[in-house]
Amino acid sequence: MVGGMVFLVSALVVYFEFIQPAYEEAQKIKSEELSAKAFLDSEKAAVNQVQNLISNYKGQGQIQEVVSLALPLKEDLSGALAQIYGLAQNNDLGFQSVSISVGGPESTPRSLSLGTQETSFRSSLKKAFGKITLSVRLSGSYGDLKNFLSQLETNIRVFDVDSLIIQPTTIPGKPAQDLYTYDLTFATYYQVQ
Repeated sequence: MVGGMVFLVSALVVYFEFIQPAYEEAQKIKSEELSAKAFLDSEKAAVNQVQNLISNYKGQGQIQEVVSLALPLKEDLSGALAQIYGLAQNNDLGFQSVSISVGGPESTPRSLSLGTQETSFRSSLKKAFGKITLSVRLSGSYGDLKNFLSQLETNIRVFDVDSLIIQPTTIPGKPAQDLYTYDLTFATYYQVQ
């Protein structure tokens, strides 16, 4: 019985002195290995995502062309008129008249709160732009105008609505209808090289 008790005490001493610290050290190493593997996997995923983006843009390669659709390199009056006319036709608005004025180049506003180096870097990226003002008279229902303005907002070329005047159109001998005349003034822009 004394031998069994000595054997039990020695087993407990061996367990608490050698086995338990080794087990805790093994768990610590295993957790470090798992965290390093998770970090490596996340870094690989980020690198793959960046490589995919680079390959996607490398294939297109014409970022200037994409930007030029929204902000053309020249006035492109016919393109601007075609977009306005097409949107009006798609929304059942009658295109009655148009007048155009082209403004000269203006420089983009600069931020004065930036540091000197950052200001010079950003200003070197900014170009002057020209402004085209289109005054258009359309006629149609109010719902058609709402659809027109919604599509104009998501159009590829940038258009700003400067003013909108709505006048009801009355037809003699008929009760009031949902028919209006709209005088809209748009501004669109182009890059000056």
